[in-house]
Amino acid sequence: MSLKNNVFALICALSISACGHYSEDLASMGSVAPQDIAPAAGNDFSSFLASEYMALAQEENRKYDYQAARFYTEKAMAAQKGQSVPPASLREFDIPTQYQGKAQEKRERLVAALQIQKTPENYASLAKAQTQFDSWLEQMEEGHQEVDIQTCAESFDAAMLMLENPMANEVNFTLDFAIGGASFDVVAS
Repeated sequence: MSLKNNVFALICALSISACGHYSEDLASMGSVAPQDIAPAAGNDFSSFLASEYMALAQEENRKYDYQAARFYTEKAMAAQKGQSVPPASLREFDIPTQYQGKAQEKRERLVAALQIQKTPENYASLAKAQTQFDSWLEQMEEGHQEVDIQTCAESFDAAMLMLENPMANEVNFTLDFAIGGASFDVVAS
C-alpha cells in the first residue's frame, strides 16, 4: 500500500470514529436521571418528550429498524438538552396519498394543542401525542406493519382525547346514605 493510500485510510478511519453512532447516544440517555433531563428548559415537558422519544428509539432498535431508532434518538437527545423539538412534518416522510389529508388534520390538532394546552398538567399527554404522531407517520411510511400503524394512531387519539376532553375518563360516584344509619352505597356512573 502506498503512502497516499495509507494517509487516505487513516483520514477515513478518523472521520468515522469522530462521528458518534446513535446507539451510543441511546445507551447514554438511559443512564440520565429524569430530574437531570433538560435543566435549562425550565419545564418538565422536555423530560416527558425525551422519555417518550427514548422509548420509541429503544423499541425501534430492538426491531432492528436503525434508521427509525436514530430519528427518535436524535429527537430524544434534543429534548433532553432542552431544545425545541417540534412534531414531525409530513414532508419528512413518504406518506401514502390516501392518508395525507388525515395526517395533516392530526398534525394541525397536535400543533394547536401544543400551542394552547402546554401546561404542566398536560405535559405527559402532549408528549405522548407528539411522539405517537411521529411514530404513526414513520409506520405509515414503512407501510407493512398494520398493527403498529393502528396502535400508534390509537395512542395518538387517546392522548389527544385527554387533552381535548379531559373529562372523558372521569368516573362519577353517587353516594346514597341510608336514613338513620351509618352506612352508604357507592354507585359509579
